[in-house]
Amino acid sequence: MVYFIIFVLSIIGVFLCAYIYSAKKKGKVLVCAIGTDCDKVVHSKYSAILGIPLENIGMFYYSSFAILSGLIIFGIKSVFVFDLNFFLMIVSAMGAFFSLVFIYIQTVLIKEWCEYCLVSVGLSLIIFLIKFFN
Repeated sequence: MVYFIIFVLSIIGVFLCAYIYSAKKKGKVLVCAIGTDCDKVVHSKYSAILGIPLENIGMFYYSSFAILSGLIIFGIKSVFVFDLNFFLMIVSAMGAFFSLVFIYIQTVLIKEWCEYCLVSVGLSLIIFLIKFFN
């Protein structure tokens, strides 16, 4: 059941990142219901790492979780020498750490919030907490 929840959260994360990617690609302004400037956040100088947009990294991150949790759901516990459960724990911890860094960046450096980004942070933190406590 735990991996099914992770799988569902990961699929939501993929669609969320794909929406941001699509909106940016089409030049559509991202409007946040919470009344902040999402567009300022997703177009800031902090919206890419080594030239790779964060929404692309997010799509890869969440897709990886969906695939790996799907493998575990179907009984595959390891691939090559990697224990998938341990691998998911390590990667989810990294995702949670970077999510907290992104909260800091939005709060202190950009001074704007992006609700789409906050949902992604929430998904990442929930996935980590699920892995940590199971």
